[in-house]
Amino acid sequence: MNKAFLSIGTNLGSRKSNLKKTISMIQKTEGIVVSLESSIYETSPLINPHQDKFLNKVVLIETKLSPSDLLNRTQSIESAMGRKSDTHNMPRIIDIDILVFGDEEVQTDSLILPHPEILNRRFVLEPWNEIAPDYVIKGQDLSIKGLYNKYLGNRFKNQKVDLINY
Repeated sequence: MNKAFLSIGTNLGSRKSNLKKTISMIQKTEGIVVSLESSIYETSPLINPHQDKFLNKVVLIETKLSPSDLLNRTQSIESAMGRKSDTHNMPRIIDIDILVFGDEEVQTDSLILPHPEILNRRFVLEPWNEIAPDYVIKGQDLSIKGLYNKYLGNRFKNQKVDLINY
């Protein structure tokens, strides 16, 4: 089984229910087992500030799927949840990003792994640090905890992230 980390976010509708339903749909997907889930974090949007706050979490999955098959499954879940394909940087019912897929490096038109925006997103590194602080992304010298601490004071200074106790 391959290990992959996914980032899941939502800022439309019943956000907590959206996360719960998405995790359930991932878990019910043949060839995928959800191993760990972070807490839920509420975050302000980064690119388009004129929208509601997001709820985000990171999950660790174990899967028999290939990276491209996993992408197809996550996109199918997004569609089933009601996500429209033209919602880049806009409000969305659900967003599932594959952060890493083991130590694989992928560069296609539809998938880049490791995800190229990991180091720019506190809403990814903070929940990831909660569940796998010692994980090292291929190509990085620091663990998730090290990366989070490195960027907390400068790169992330304007990114507000709040732990939500639901």
